[in-house]
Amino acid sequence: MKTYPKWLSAAVLSAMLASPAAALETKAKNVILMDYDTGEYLFAENAFVPVAPASMSKLMTVYVLFSKLKDGTLSLEDVFSVSENAWRTGGAASGSSTMFLPIGSKVTVENLIKGIIIQSGNDACIVAAENIAGSEEDFAELMNAKAKELGLKTAKYFYAKSLDELKTAAEKIGFPCVVKPLMSSSGKGQSLVKSADELEHAWEYGCNGSRGDIKELIIEEFIKFDSEITLLTVTQKNGPTLFCPPIGHVQKGGDYRESFQPAHIDPAHLKEAQEMAEKVTRALTGAGLWGVEFFLSHENGVYFSELSPRPHDTGMVTLAGTQNLNEFELHCRAVLGLPIPNIKQERMGASAVILSTIASQERPNYRGMEEVTKEEDTYLRIFGKPTTRVNRRMGVVLCYAPLDSDLDALRDKAKRIAGKVEVY
Repeated sequence: MKTYPKWLSAAVLSAMLASPAAALETKAKNVILMDYDTGEYLFAENAFVPVAPASMSKLMTVYVLFSKLKDGTLSLEDVFSVSENAWRTGGAASGSSTMFLPIGSKVTVENLIKGIIIQSGNDACIVAAENIAGSEEDFAELMNAKAKELGLKTAKYFYAKSLDELKTAAEKIGFPCVVKPLMSSSGKGQSLVKSADELEHAWEYGCNGSRGDIKELIIEEFIKFDSEITLLTVTQKNGPTLFCPPIGHVQKGGDYRESFQPAHIDPAHLKEAQEMAEKVTRALTGAGLWGVEFFLSHENGVYFSELSPRPHDTGMVTLAGTQNLNEFELHCRAVLGLPIPNIKQERMGASAVILSTIASQERPNYRGMEEVTKEEDTYLRIFGKPTTRVNRRMGVVLCYAPLDSDLDALRDKAKRIAGKVEVY
C-alpha cells in the first residue's frame, strides 16, 4: 500500500478545512484541531475562550476513590449503578459536563475515574458519591473528613437541591454564609447571605447564575479573612516539593484584578500553608506547578481555599522577573523532569489586569499601548483574545523594582499604567 508523508496529509486536511464546502461541522463550543507532529492548527473554533476547569470537589472525589483503592476497600473492577438522580442532575439531561451514563446502567470504577478526570463528568461524581456513601451529602462529609486528614483547614459546606435543603443547611452553618452554584464561573450566582430572609433570593440568584440547567447549590461557612495569597507549588518527578515566594492578590467580582510578590505573611502562617500545599499536591500526585490559594486571618490563621493544577493567573507577576524562573519555566521543567536547583526572589513585582469596557464579537483594538511602553521597568502583555465582553481580562501590565522598594507604590504604578490602555 502506498504511503504519504505526514506533512502532506496535514496540508490536504488544511486545504479541506479552508474550503467552505468542506468546512468542519461540530456541536462543540470550543475546538482545537492540531497536527500532532508539527503543532500546526488545522481548525479552531473559540479556541482561546476561557473554559472553566474541573472543580476542587472533583479532585477531592478522585482522591477519595484513590484512597479506597489503596486500602483495598474498592477495586477498579467494582461496578456501580447509575441512579435517576445522577442522570438527571449530572447526566445528559442536565446540559452540563457529563460522562453520558444512561439511567440504570452499570459502570466500573476504572471507567468512572476516567469519566471524572478526562470528561469532568458531573454524573460520574454523583454515581461515585451515591454508591460509596449512600448520598451526595454523606459523601461531602467523607470529603471533609479526608480534607482534615490532609491537614486542610477549610470552610464547612453542604449541598442543596431545593430551597428547603438550603434552609436546613443554613441552620447548621449559621449566618453569615456563602451560597453559590454547583457549576459556575467568575463569581456568577454567588451570594453572601446575612439572614434567613435572604435565602430565597440567594436560591433563585444561584440557580439563575448556574451553568447548564443544574439546580443544585453549595452553601458554605463564611470565613472572615484579612487577605489572600497564592502559593505557587512545584511537584517534581525526582526531587522535593518547592515553593515560590508567596504572591498576594486581589479579586473583584470573582476574578483576579492584581497580584504582587512577595506578599507579607507571618512565617508561622507561611509554614502552615506550605505544609497544606505539599500534602494536597502529593495526595493528588503528578509533576508540575500548582496554584494553591489560601485565606489569611490574623485571628484564625490559614485556610485552604482553592487549587488550580496549572500555572496560575496571579502567578503572571513572575513574568516581571521577580524570580530566577517564572511560573511557566518552572512548570515546563517539572513536567519534563528537568532539575530545578532552587527558586529565589530576585526583585519585587506587581501586576494589574487590563479590562474590557465593551462587549463585541469583533476582534478588539487597543489605545494607549504607546504610553505604557514609555514607562520604565514595565512590561505589557496583551492576551490576544478574539472577542470581548464587559470586564473581560484582555491583558496585563507588569512592573518591577528592587527588593527594598515600596511595594504599595509599585502596586499603584501597575494599576495606574493598566488604566491607560483602552479596549475598543
